[in-house]
Amino acid sequence: MLGKQFLIEQGMCCGSGCFLCPYIPKHVAGSKRIRMDKYKNEDGIELSYTGSDVHTQLVKEVIREAITILDFPPSYKGCEKAMNKCKEFLTVNFNIEED
Repeated sequence: MLGKQFLIEQGMCCGSGCFLCPYIPKHVAGSKRIRMDKYKNEDGIELSYTGSDVHTQLVKEVIREAITILDFPPSYKGCEKAMNKCKEFLTVNFNIEED
């Protein structure tokens, strides 16, 4: 069985029906969009922000703003600047300090 990372390194779907096909749509030769899995910690726990309470809405707003910061055209020359700005934004808003 081919591993997910190996399949990603191929750059596109081969269309052979691989069990761990990471592309969207699956099993369509030439597909290049990679399916993103939710982050899970080492205990297998993942975040779930599906509610509508104030805290959940605030977290969603912060994430939306981070995505907006990174939403620049591929030819944009300030990619590194945008990445650093997003990193700083998330660090500040989630009280994450570099170790």
